Amino acid sequence: QPSKRSFFCVRDVWAIANCMMSRIQHSWLLLILGIGLVTQAALFFYSGPLGQEQTLITARNFVLHASFFTTVLLVIVAGSTELPREVDTGTLLFVLGKPVRRYHIFAGKLLGLSLLGVAAVIMQVALGAGVLLARGFNPGTVYLFESLFVVLRIAIIAAATVTCTVWFHEFPTLFFCGLYLAIGMHMSLADYFIRFFPAPLSVSLPLRGVYYLFPNFSHLTVLGAAAVKPGAGILSLGVLYGVVYFLFLACFGAWGFQYREFERL
Repeated sequence: QPSKRSFFCVRDVWAIANCMMSRIQHSWLLLILGIGLVTQAALFFYSGPLGQEQTLITARNFVLHASFFTTVLLVIVAGSTELPREVDTGTLLFVLGKPVRRYHIFAGKLLGLSLLGVAAVIMQVALGAGVLLARGFNPGTVYLFESLFVVLRIAIIAAATVTCTVWFHEFPTLFFCGLYLAIGMHMSLADYFIRFFPAPLSVSLPLRGVYYLFPNFSHLTVLGAAAVKPGAGILSLGVLYGVVYFLFLACFGAWGFQYREFERL
């Protein structure tokens, strides 16, 4: 049985995470992952109007984008239904009556959803890399860096999803997570305005406070309009940003879960 004696019990957290992953593995949601894998395999037959090198670069970028968006869909849909349905069925109230700490439950949900997302990304980018290598194209450092950044973005979305379910039911969670994702993908526009249109200090300080609360996926990519030249410094800063932002969401969600009255959800 779970125990209240330890501040953080890995056994309790892993048991909850494993339970969550098992339920998702036996649901129709894995069809989303299947679609992503089929899409990666189909790139073996892709050919465009451009030269071979440019065609394969386009295929590489498509692999990375497809891995991200299919996994985001899987994580948001799976995560937004897990906790609210446990509240509706009374399962969560039953678990809360056991000698287990509340933040162990939250950590288990977050761990399970994050591991599911990371596994989905790894399977897709590994298959995509195999397809690209079979066609004679070395994905290179850009592929490796972007794959790591995709994992970090997925972890952030997983944390945001589980945190939203602490306060909202599944449909509001779907809406807010979709909005959250859109904000994260377009924060490079905010970077542009901050850089080229400086505001007075009295205005910029409050705006920057709000700015740093939102995700900024332009820090977690080496592709597209917000792309930067890959290097050890960029990788280190991106990983640091992703980990810190993930921990911020996790701590905020755990704090909310600790005091939430779920009977009124």
